[in-house]
Amino acid sequence: MMKKYREVYKVLERRWQTVRGCSFRDFSGWNAAQQSYITRYRPLWLIIEDRATMQRIWVTHQGQDMEITYAAMDGQGRNSGESRRIRCTSKAQLAQELEGLFSRLDVAA
Repeated sequence: MMKKYREVYKVLERRWQTVRGCSFRDFSGWNAAQQSYITRYRPLWLIIEDRATMQRIWVTHQGQDMEITYAAMDGQGRNSGESRRIRCTSKAQLAQELEGLFSRLDVAA
């Protein structure tokens, strides 16, 4: 099932390999050992901490909704400030928006 999100994982892997301080946790339901309603409802759930830009980014597919949510982190890694959302209509758009977000955050940092 990872094939469904291959492009998102490729963007994330490139970021992880090229930017120091980028880490992520994968809570996606698609790779759960035991499938249930909640794992099917949340097939994609990534939390990215990007210390290069001091942003925390959530990439999610929950029910019919696919979105990227991001917010600034303080020096201790806590959320600080308002979060922003990018809603997507396809997995391809989700990957493109994530790549674009990384680029915009790099320029702003």
